[in-house]
Amino acid sequence: MNRALAESERGTAALAEATAWQVYFESSGRDSSDEFVAWVNASPDNAAAWEQVRGMWGLLDEHETSDAGAELRRLALADADAAKASTQRWWSSINAGQRIAAAVAVVTIVGLLTAWGLTRPETYSTSMGERRVVALSDDSRITLDSDSEVQVRYSKERRALVLSRGQARFDVAHDTARPFSVTARGQQVIAVGTSFNVDTLGPDLRVTLLEGRVVVAPQSAEVDVAALRDQALSAKAVTAAGSAPLVELAAGEQLTMRTGTAPAVAAVSAAHVSAWESGHLVFDGESLASVIERMSHYSAQRLLIADPRVAELRITGFFNAGDTAGFISTITEYLPVRAMPAADGAIALQHR
Repeated sequence: MNRALAESERGTAALAEATAWQVYFESSGRDSSDEFVAWVNASPDNAAAWEQVRGMWGLLDEHETSDAGAELRRLALADADAAKASTQRWWSSINAGQRIAAAVAVVTIVGLLTAWGLTRPETYSTSMGERRVVALSDDSRITLDSDSEVQVRYSKERRALVLSRGQARFDVAHDTARPFSVTARGQQVIAVGTSFNVDTLGPDLRVTLLEGRVVVAPQSAEVDVAALRDQALSAKAVTAAGSAPLVELAAGEQLTMRTGTAPAVAAVSAAHVSAWESGHLVFDGESLASVIERMSHYSAQRLLIADPRVAELRITGFFNAGDTAGFISTITEYLPVRAMPAADGAIALQHR
C-alpha cells in the first residue's frame, strides 16, 4: 500500500470514529469522557476529524427546527442506536468495524444535509385564521399573519427570504456581514438590523418600517449593501447602479406600490399596522372594496360587492380579524349598505 493511500484510509477511519463520538454524545447526553480525550490526543488525524465533524454537525443544529433537519437528525441518532443495540458495552468499547459502519452512514446523512441546506429553502406557512412566530437560527424572528407563507434561505454571505403570500413582520438580528432581504412581488426589502412589516394582502405591496432602516429596490437590482451601510441616503428615491430606483424608509413610514402607478411613501401609525399581530385590524378612511378584501383573508365566509356604489364608501374603524358577523353588523348600521345572502353561501353587499 503506498503512503498516500495509507494516509487517506487513516483520514477516513478518523472521520468515521469522530462522527461516532459525536453521535454518542448526542444520544447519551454527555459531552466528554476520558476515552474520548485520549482518542483526540492520540493523533493529529483524530483532532482534525473531530473539528470537521463538529462543523458538519453544526448544520444539523442550524436546521433542527425544519422538518427535513429534524428527520436527518433522527436518522443519524437511529444509526447510533442500532450500533449500540448490538452490544452492552460502552460506545468506546465497540470494535472499529462497528464504529465505522455506523459512522459512515451518519457522515452520508450530514453530507446530504450540507447539499440540502445550500439548495433548498426552509418554508414556513400558516392556515386561515392562524398566526405563527418563527425563530430563525441567527435570532431573527418572523411573525406570520393568517394564510401566509415565507421561504428562508441562509448562507455564509446573505440571508435571503421570499414572502410568497400574505403578510409578515420581520425582526432582524444585526449582522453586517450578512445582509437580510425579503423579496415580495418583484421588490426586495434590504435591512441590516431592523423591524419591518411586508403586506401583500390586497392589490398593493405595502412595506412599513417599524424600527431601524431599510431600502426597497426592484428584485433585479444589484444593490451595493456595503455602501448602503456606510453612508446615509440623502433622498427618499435615489438611483443605484445608474438605473435601479431605490426607496429608503424612515421609522413610521410606509411604502405603497402597485403595478402601473408611482410608489408612494407616507407616515403611518406603527401600532395600527401591527394590530394584526394581536388579532385586530384598523382601517383609516380606506375604501370598502379594500377593507372587504383584507377582512376576507381571515375568514372562510366570502364577502362580495354587488353594487359598484358600495365599493368606494370609506371606512374608519377597529375590527376583530375573522369576525365577519361583527363587521357586517357595523357597516350596515353606519353606512348605506345592506347585506344579502348569495346563492353560493357568500354575503353580497348592496347599496341602500
